[in-house]
Amino acid sequence: MPQPRILHPLPAFDLWSLQSAFREHGVKDLHLGSVWQYVMASVPTACDADFWLGLRKQFPGVPQAAVELLTRRFAGCTSRVQSWHSKAARGEGKLVLELQDGQCIETVIIEHGGPKPRATVCVSSQIGCKMGCRFCATGTMGLRAQLHAGEILEQLLHAKQYASPTAPIRNVVFMGMGEPLDNYRAVLGALKALAISSRAFGLALKNVTVSTVGVPGKIRQLAVDCPAANLALSLHAPMQDLRSTIVPSAASNQLDALLREVDEYGALTGNKVMMEYILIEGVNTSAETAHALGSLLARQRALVMLNLIPYNPTASGDGNGYQAPTDAACKVFRNIVAEYRRCCDAPGSASIADAQAGAPLLCTIRWSTVPGQAQMAACGQLALESAKPAKPAQLHDIEDMPLVSIARKVVKQAPLPPLVDKLLWLLAAISGTGAICWIFVRSHQNIVLFSAAEPV
Repeated sequence: MPQPRILHPLPAFDLWSLQSAFREHGVKDLHLGSVWQYVMASVPTACDADFWLGLRKQFPGVPQAAVELLTRRFAGCTSRVQSWHSKAARGEGKLVLELQDGQCIETVIIEHGGPKPRATVCVSSQIGCKMGCRFCATGTMGLRAQLHAGEILEQLLHAKQYASPTAPIRNVVFMGMGEPLDNYRAVLGALKALAISSRAFGLALKNVTVSTVGVPGKIRQLAVDCPAANLALSLHAPMQDLRSTIVPSAASNQLDALLREVDEYGALTGNKVMMEYILIEGVNTSAETAHALGSLLARQRALVMLNLIPYNPTASGDGNGYQAPTDAACKVFRNIVAEYRRCCDAPGSASIADAQAGAPLLCTIRWSTVPGQAQMAACGQLALESAKPAKPAQLHDIEDMPLVSIARKVVKQAPLPPLVDKLLWLLAAISGTGAICWIFVRSHQNIVLFSAAEPV
């Protein structure tokens, strides 16, 4: 386990840290409400250096000793934007945030069109992750550190600055770096803060979803501690053995016990549960697997919805030979699962047609956008790849790289006129291992520069 992080200053958006500091220094709890109200009202100016300056003006009853304590120990914002990865100055994209100890996390803004455009923020709960899912880039980092509740909420502060004014943030998903239920106290602290201060961020807990691969006992605990928040389970396979090969942590958390917890969550909260399923060609996409999945989900008492996600390229998944199935194969898999019907009514859902026995299973496919993949911001791709400094060009290395690989890279990225294509491959065949090669390709009336500095 990583060593606990000692932050100085502490995030002002961490309600439990504020309460602990007040009690430690003999400040009455009754002042905590005023301070928290001030913090929530100051979301737009949280990153200002003089964050606490207006506290006593708004709340004269707060003692000077408390103001001095807050100024000394807490800051409105303890993180900063290191980089923004998007085609636009604001809108959909990925934020790399640098924490006060120099470590980084990633936060993604996803836009949804339609008559009322809106955005979803995908937040991180840990620095890295110890679950080691075979398809996930974050798992290759290991668990480096836990985030504080305030650092989780600060991601929303930064996201609000970068979200498009025409697509305001309306949803939050804990689907970024880390396993949320493995940092339960901080995640619960962030959820509680959102619950009592929904206006500050313009969010309601019914629009917040916590995603997990499953931590024994924590799904049930979440239902008790924060029933308004939604749950998503990263399932990825309908059989224990297969799931354990994709999600190594599943070896210590049996699938039948995990799904019983999901049913308990549904009974306690009445919420629909999202089942997430990464489609990996040749691993969990066979017709037999689809039938097993449909049969499994049809027996769930909780109202579940299956969200199929074609595999997004990552170094870890590619190293395991993973590939995304074709669009047609994804649709065939979905159609098989959708043939199955619920075996029983979901508890407390008498008025919901989809929750009744005999109702077909809810099943969708979530296609990742090309920009999302290009920014390494799609599902499973968060591992600070874009935060790494660009490698300096090492032109001598290209002598060790066959020119045929250079040609292959260019052909992958842009269509070439037939004559150019033949000349390029002829050059590759003649040269074997060539010198430095820069190729300009006109594609859709745009000039694109390709470099062969990286291996294919």
